[in-house]
Amino acid sequence: MKLHDLPSNAADLSVLDAVQALRSDELSAVDLLDAQLERIRERNGGEPSFDGDEQSINAWARLYPQRAREQAAAADQRLRDDVDNAPTLCGIPWGAKDLFSVAELPVTASSRVLEGNVAQRSATVVEHLEARSMVLIGHTHTHEFAAGGSTDQVGNP
Repeated sequence: MKLHDLPSNAADLSVLDAVQALRSDELSAVDLLDAQLERIRERNGGEPSFDGDEQSINAWARLYPQRAREQAAAADQRLRDDVDNAPTLCGIPWGAKDLFSVAELPVTASSRVLEGNVAQRSATVVEHLEARSMVLIGHTHTHEFAAGGSTDQVGNP
């Protein structure tokens, strides 16, 4: 892919195309993150919350834009320093279901019962993805406690 082949919005890139654009320095992880955050603002149906309505997507329980920007900047540096040895998914943004703990961040399983709960340590999958310099955007809603059924705050968990 060449720069002129990139879609006008980086949020429209497939993961494979984003990997190629990041590794060829046609796109920065910070710019990719900004495009993803803008897409979330456009489509989420307002700020992430427990008080969404069924007409809104409200897919995100919480966003961590500052933390994500720091991770994206570090991924960009890692790619500049040694692109050949950087992990394949270095700089790719992702969202963790609100079941997976991230040290020092809230984790509620999309339930008000756990509101205010802060994780003491990160889930193994989070540790693995962050070690590979992936960029955590935030936590996405799930059915409450992943039990299925309906979740009133989320249009489509």
